Amino acid sequence: MELSERKLKILASIIDVYIATGDPVGSKLIAEKIGVSSATIRNEMADLIEMGFLLQPHTSAGRIPSERGFREYINSFMSSVGISNEKMKYLESVICTGGYNKTELIKITADILSKETNFLCAITEPDDTKDIIRAVQLVQISRRTAMLILITSGGAVQNKIFRCDYDLSSDIMRIFFRIFNEHVTGKRLNEINLAFIQTLAIKLYDMITLLSPALLAFYDAVRETQKLTTVVKGELSLLDYQEFSPADIKKINEILLAGGKLGLLENLKTSKVSVILGNESKRQEFKDAAIVSVPYEVGGKTAGSISLVGPLRMNYSRTASLVSYCAKLLGESLSLLKAEI
Repeated sequence: MELSERKLKILASIIDVYIATGDPVGSKLIAEKIGVSSATIRNEMADLIEMGFLLQPHTSAGRIPSERGFREYINSFMSSVGISNEKMKYLESVICTGGYNKTELIKITADILSKETNFLCAITEPDDTKDIIRAVQLVQISRRTAMLILITSGGAVQNKIFRCDYDLSSDIMRIFFRIFNEHVTGKRLNEINLAFIQTLAIKLYDMITLLSPALLAFYDAVRETQKLTTVVKGELSLLDYQEFSPADIKKINEILLAGGKLGLLENLKTSKVSVILGNESKRQEFKDAAIVSVPYEVGGKTAGSISLVGPLRMNYSRTASLVSYCAKLLGESLSLLKAEI
């Protein structure tokens, strides 16, 4: 049995009400919206249940959409909703002017998207392993303490504080700067490994005792920058939805943060919005969740993805439009940052 135009209209009306209230939907309310009798709506609802598009939690209760019903609704009715000029200017002012480095820009974007939608937002950071080391700067903090600052072509800035067992001086700091400038500036991050550090130490055998604390700080900074991470904001917003318990939210958060990039969020082949519903994720933890994802580009190439995690009863058109626009702003901001470094 195929979905007739009336059945599709009834299904959409039920889902619209369910998204707004979160409660099972009765035939009387839909009859008033559609303009037909309650008996007709009940018959159509029975067909939709038999076809797998609706569920009836209890015999006397109203109906709720099934995962299949939501999928049909998304495929048939999800569209690009225009964002007001006022909202676009607001998002641009927050994302494009608020970050001074890559990580800060991503955190700001995740935070504003979570607040705008009241969903959890997860953004995967770009893979920096092929980026070039643009500069290594050193700042003396105290008599025996200094800070090493690593700056890459991708806009990453990593700070590491190190302590020496001797007094630092401006001459020593200049020596440190010269050595790093000669030996590591211009190298790709993926060239810096333990073997590289050991080889450099051998080359600097007469200086290694002096340079050792700074060199170890540099290696730690590179390793931190090489990590593929996911920034997550708005975990507690999911508590506003009855679908998620604190235990569910904890598991979802752990999955998003564990091991860097999450496969189901990264498997995006085009710039289009991807919607993953419940069991489509192949993960038990997301069985009651919807994930709306879109990749963002840096320098014309896909660099990562932005994903919103919320209940199945979300406003998909609005959510898709917001995440797409923020992905555009983040990509442009990161590209500009990369060009300036």
